[in-house]
Amino acid sequence: MTATNSKHQLHRVLGVAFGLAVTVGTTIGAGILRRPGAVAELLRSPVLILAMWLAGGLYGLIGAINAAELGTMIPKAGGFFVWTERAFGRAPGFAIGWCDFLGNCASLAYAAITLVELAAALHPPLKVWTTPLAIVIVLAFAAIQFVGVKAGARTQEWTTMLLALTFLSLVAAAFWFGGGSGGERGAQVALPPPSRGWIAALILAFQSIVVTYDGWYEAAYFAEEDTHPSYNLPRSMIGGVLSVTAIYLAINAALLYVLPIHKLAGSEFPASDAAHVLFGSRGATFVTLLSMCALPSLINSSLLGASRILFALGRTRLFWTRAAEVNEGGTPWIALACTTAIGVLLVLSGTFERLLAMAGVFYVVLYCSAFASLLVLRRKEPDTPRPFPVWGYPWTTLIVLIGGVGFLVGAFITDTANSVQAVAFLALSAPVYWIFVGSRGSR
Repeated sequence: MTATNSKHQLHRVLGVAFGLAVTVGTTIGAGILRRPGAVAELLRSPVLILAMWLAGGLYGLIGAINAAELGTMIPKAGGFFVWTERAFGRAPGFAIGWCDFLGNCASLAYAAITLVELAAALHPPLKVWTTPLAIVIVLAFAAIQFVGVKAGARTQEWTTMLLALTFLSLVAAAFWFGGGSGGERGAQVALPPPSRGWIAALILAFQSIVVTYDGWYEAAYFAEEDTHPSYNLPRSMIGGVLSVTAIYLAINAALLYVLPIHKLAGSEFPASDAAHVLFGSRGATFVTLLSMCALPSLINSSLLGASRILFALGRTRLFWTRAAEVNEGGTPWIALACTTAIGVLLVLSGTFERLLAMAGVFYVVLYCSAFASLLVLRRKEPDTPRPFPVWGYPWTTLIVLIGGVGFLVGAFITDTANSVQAVAFLALSAPVYWIFVGSRGSR
C-alpha cells in the first residue's frame, strides 16, 4: 500500500462487539423512559402494549436486514449517503448525506447539553456552567476518537455496557421490590377502549414506538472498518435490534408490574413514577442517573457516525476533499474536527433544538432512501455480489418502505410545521451541493 493510499484508507479493526455496541448504544435513549406512558394511554391493554413494542422491534429488524444487504454489498463508510449516491446519483446522495450529518450533529449537541442539565439537577451549582461543560464533553469524546478508531470503539463498547446495565437495573429493581402494580398485585386490567378508535390508536402507538428503535442501521456506517463485513455486519445489526427489543419489552413489563395501567397511561415520565414507587423520594435521583447513563454512548456514536459521513462525502468530492484523510490511528481526523466544530456551534447557538424537532422526518426520509435504493440496485445491478440478501425480498423491503411513507404522511398531518421545515431544509442541500461541486460536474 502506498503512503498516499494509506493516508486515505480506514483501518479494518472493528468486529461484532463494536457493531452490537454502536447499535444498542445509539438506539436506547431517554425515549424508552418517556414513551411507554403515551403508548399505554393509546392502547389501554397490557397485552396490546407489549405486542406493539414487539411489533416495533420487528419493524426495526426488517429495516436492519435491508440495511445489512446494502452494507455487505457496498462495504464502504457513510451509510445512507453511500447507498443513495450509488442508486440515484450524486445530488440525491448529497441531500441524504447532508441531512444525515446534521442530524447526527444535532444529536451530539443535544446529548451533551442534556448530560450537563441532568448533572445540574443533582448538583445545582453546575447549572451556570451548562454550555461550557457541554463543550468540554464534546471535546473530550473527540479527543478520545482522535487517538484512533480502536479507542473510539472501546469507548463505545464500555459506554454501551454501562447503559445496558443501568437500564436492566431498573427492570431488576421493579421485579424485586415492586410488589406488582404499585402494591395492587393482580389489579392490572385493561382500560375502556380509546375514544378515537382502535385503528387510529394502533397507528399512533406504532409511530411513537418506531422512533425509539431509531439506530438499527448504525453499524452500517462502519462497514469499511469491519474486519469481515459480510459476516459481522448482519450479526451486529440483527443482534443489536434483538437486544434492544428484549430490553424494551423488559422495561415495559417492569413498568406494568409496578404501576397500575391507569397510572401508567398518560404518564409523562413513567420511569420516574415507577422509581418513586420503588425508592420513594430517592426515585428521582435514580432516574436522573439512569438518564445520564444513556447519553455518553449517544455522544460517542454521533461523533463516530457523523465523521464517517463527512469522510465519504470528501472522498467523492462532495465536500472538502481533505475530509477523507485518515491519521495513524485510523481516524478520519479532519472529518472528526469538522464534526466537533459544528457540534460545538450547535451547543453555543441552541439551534440543535430546531434540528431535533425535524429529526423524526429526517430519519424516516433516510429509511425510505435506503429501502428505495435497495429496490433500484436490485434492478440496476442484478449481478453484483450480495453476501447477505434480504430475507423475503421484495415483500420485506416493500413492507418497511410503505411503513416509512405512511409515517411521513402521518407526520405531515400531525406535525405539519416541522414537516414542512424539514422538507425546506432538505431543499437547502441544493445550493450547498452547488458550492461544493460547482463546475466540476459529474465524475
